[in-house]
Amino acid sequence: MVVVALLAPLAWLLGTFPTAVLVARAKGRDVTREGSGNPGASNVGRVLGWRWGAVVLVAEFAKGTLAAGVGLSYATLSNAAQSRKARAISPLRLPERI
Repeated sequence: MVVVALLAPLAWLLGTFPTAVLVARAKGRDVTREGSGNPGASNVGRVLGWRWGAVVLVAEFAKGTLAAGVGLSYATLSNAAQSRKARAISPLRLPERI
């Protein structure tokens, strides 16, 4: 539970990282005032070109994949540990694999 309490804010912070705004600022533009005003990959693509839009899209995808992957790997490890504990205290000897 403590790990989840630590991972949730980190995942939130990762999600709030403004990739599109930072890429546009590096190119000297403000995507929140140009195009649709939405700081996203499609607006960066409109304002800076499709290559920079693709960079933002890949970065946003990587952020989501990282957050989901960390959560999934923690859940998998946690469930595996709980399963081992359950087998250790179970009065029935269940097969390791079915």
